[in-house]
Amino acid sequence: MHHSMILSKEDAPRDEYEAREMEKRPYRELISALIWISLISQPDISFVASYLSQYSANPGRTHWYAAQRVLRYLLGTCNLTLRLGGNEEDPTILTTYVDSDWGRDIDDRRSFSGSMFLLGSSAISWSTKKQPTIVTSSTEGEYMALSWGIWHGLWFHQFLGDISLDQGDIPTLILMDNMGAIELTKDAQHRQLTKHIDVTYHFLRQYVTTRTFDVMHCPSREMLADGLTKPIDGVPFNVMVDGLGLVQV
Repeated sequence: MHHSMILSKEDAPRDEYEAREMEKRPYRELISALIWISLISQPDISFVASYLSQYSANPGRTHWYAAQRVLRYLLGTCNLTLRLGGNEEDPTILTTYVDSDWGRDIDDRRSFSGSMFLLGSSAISWSTKKQPTIVTSSTEGEYMALSWGIWHGLWFHQFLGDISLDQGDIPTLILMDNMGAIELTKDAQHRQLTKHIDVTYHFLRQYVTTRTFDVMHCPSREMLADGLTKPIDGVPFNVMVDGLGLVQV
């Protein structure tokens, strides 16, 4: 998806002719297929598949052309495959990237969260999700994304222990690019600026305090989850693809 493209429900058919034309296009079937592919094998299209699915009820030409662009990308990358492992030094260490794009959806101004879990240096789980509420700052959006990342991280701790890959006493590293959200995980004082953040998101502090997770800053140019929250241009997108453990076969 081109990094400057912004879609809207306003891109729905504008007249009866376009509506009849779009009825002949298998938009819903295509989006269902893209979502399935993004879930099982290609995290690099996770955002665009989720983003385009919002317009399945009444897609217009712009939505259809954007979906066709994803097909062309898949045609050119059909020899990419996920590789498990890839890190000879720490092939079983869990690392998490979380990110949020503030107010991405121009129809309802809700943000998108993205999370990426790596085992060694390869992706084993990824998620693109629109946040359920409108947030009033980028820090709040990032903090919400971080809370979901820790929820999933706790499940992975249990799962990896069940298959004899226990993480032991090593804190799981969570990387994010928002310093404000990182400071909130460490500051036990209830700041006036952020007191409107729902208390359910503050559960993560106890896991940071007990060193179950270690939240650290990651420069935006190295943030693998960035492409799970918005379209990005060629160079950072290719960096993301390499970082996910997708390799040519």
